[in-house]
Amino acid sequence: MNFICNNALYFAPRENNIIAEPGSTLKFKLSIEYLKSFLLKSCNLKYVFPKGVSLLTDTLESSYKATCTANTLEVDLLGLQAEESADISFDVLIDENLPIDELNTTLSCMYTLNYSYVNSKGDVISNTEESPILNLCISDLKLDLSIKPSLDICNAGELISYVIKGENSNSIPISDIKILPILCDELRYFPNSIELVTPDSKIPTIIDEDLIKEGLTLNTPEFKLKFLALTSKDCPLNSSLFSKVILLSSVTLNNINYTLLKEYKSADTKIQNKSCVMLKKEVTPNTATIGDIVNYTVTIENNSDLALNYVFLKDELNINLCFTPASVKINGEEKPFEDVNHGINLGHILPHDSYIVTFTAKVISLPSSRFISNTASLSHEYTLDPSKPPIKETLQSNPVSIVAELGQLVVSKSCSKTSIDLYDTFSYSITLTNTGNLDCKDVVLQDSLSQYFKFINTSLKVNQEVLPIENLKKGISLGIIKPDKEVSVTFDVIYFKPCYSSLIEDTCFTTFKCDSTKSHIEMKTEEILTTLYPSNYIYESFCIDNINLLPNAPQGVNEIIDFTTETEISRYYVVKTSEVYFNNDEIYNVYKLMIHGFIKLNVQYTVNQDSQNTVYNQHIKIPFSKFLDLPEGCTSKNKILVDLIIDDVYYKLLNKNYICSNIMLLAKAKLSRK
Repeated sequence: MNFICNNALYFAPRENNIIAEPGSTLKFKLSIEYLKSFLLKSCNLKYVFPKGVSLLTDTLESSYKATCTANTLEVDLLGLQAEESADISFDVLIDENLPIDELNTTLSCMYTLNYSYVNSKGDVISNTEESPILNLCISDLKLDLSIKPSLDICNAGELISYVIKGENSNSIPISDIKILPILCDELRYFPNSIELVTPDSKIPTIIDEDLIKEGLTLNTPEFKLKFLALTSKDCPLNSSLFSKVILLSSVTLNNINYTLLKEYKSADTKIQNKSCVMLKKEVTPNTATIGDIVNYTVTIENNSDLALNYVFLKDELNINLCFTPASVKINGEEKPFEDVNHGINLGHILPHDSYIVTFTAKVISLPSSRFISNTASLSHEYTLDPSKPPIKETLQSNPVSIVAELGQLVVSKSCSKTSIDLYDTFSYSITLTNTGNLDCKDVVLQDSLSQYFKFINTSLKVNQEVLPIENLKKGISLGIIKPDKEVSVTFDVIYFKPCYSSLIEDTCFTTFKCDSTKSHIEMKTEEILTTLYPSNYIYESFCIDNINLLPNAPQGVNEIIDFTTETEISRYYVVKTSEVYFNNDEIYNVYKLMIHGFIKLNVQYTVNQDSQNTVYNQHIKIPFSKFLDLPEGCTSKNKILVDLIIDDVYYKLLNKNYICSNIMLLAKAKLSRK
């Protein structure tokens, strides 16, 4: 090849497959370089555009003679020297009314180069080179991108805020995003004001200005880029300022990888004489937690030669904040009846005068994002032309943010029972919920079980998973609990040691650590008290001895056929004795439980010298009384249920017709809470 024909789309060099949107404009730059040292006798370049692509003839710029129509471009390159290049630039317009069936198809932009030269032998050599220099796909596929200024009109020297927002509403993935914001000559970037937010970054990323000027590469079509542009103080009145952004991205259509190129322009901002008001907001401290007081300062400066009238300042605080009543000061003067949420009427501000408004607020809750942000707004009027109505204007201050942090675990504990009997097994459930917005690390749960309870060491479960542990008092390590997450702990215990108090209490608490922007915090939750009401038993064994005559047996009893017993309690009650005793200088009265009742005997027997073997039946009723000492803490107010259990029975015939019985009884008294 004797020539190199380089085609470059502006901001997209060396791209061979391009997607163009119907109605869009593409900017071309051509560079034709002659590689031989022979003298050219003729050289003609012809560029042919396919259907739907039209050359904008008034945009043609060439260092050599060129002629063009809407579909062709011819350049006479006679005179092109060795290792010299010819530069050509022009714009093409994509037809916006292409039929749907012609969309998403590949079109080729062809070039033909006819030339001749004289070689070293003096021969005239003619040649033709032809090639598709660009494959063009006209498609309605596009990235939804907008660029919006904050002001429609502004003063020379004023700041304009721009927001560039990208979204992909297509079903086809778009990747390898590259954007190049371009400011008009009257604008320049304000230092350190370029912020980028993507779905992967909740916190804005500060972008260097040099990186923006080279083109910013993104890995997602969903983004928001914000920056401040400073207008030149020399901007003439009624001039229009704008920004634009060129977008370059990759997309695959019909198994071909294309480059999507698009230019977006912002709305114009006009330079006019208007009020020049600076509204600045500050907050201290910039890190807080629930209950902290934060201080706000709003500065209003009238930097124009115009008076501001009907000046009204409003600062609707974030829902996570509560305004502190009577905290407003204007230029240092206390204004106890003003409330920034409802707005403050400042009256008028003279030219080149200023107001400083301060107030405080309390952090009452936490946002999910950890940032509490808000802005102040200022509305006012000014008169530019006395013959015309006043101009109304509303300004927004810069946003200020507090990093709101809280490391907080809420612990709740419940029991499967409220009343328990001795040797009962029951379960405890403990839930730990991170209600703050910081990770709770190195979480350790400690439960100081009552001395009356015994932990069943195979029963501990953390989030339903069994965790082997032998001693709760040493603590259960639970690791990290994320914000809005919870951990459940369950375990079983047995009530193995009698307690005669009316209730049993035990506690649990949690220790954990949090890393905040302030410091590394070690924290402990409040102790959670759990109360159970025990029902206990006291036992007393005693023996009833008795000798009874069996009637109908003058010749003596032959055999005891059956001997049965049962008990009957006639009454029981608590009595207070006169006995007292001392313990740690405290006097205790002694209470006894009195039990009155009967033992019923039923004896079946036969007698001697009775050929009929008649069975006789004898009922015997034996009265008894017994008292039981009640344990410390029991009084007549305790509920008591008494049961008598026949523990052992012994009987024996004495002489001929007397029977001796020895009945061992167990008195069982259930003491419930008062």
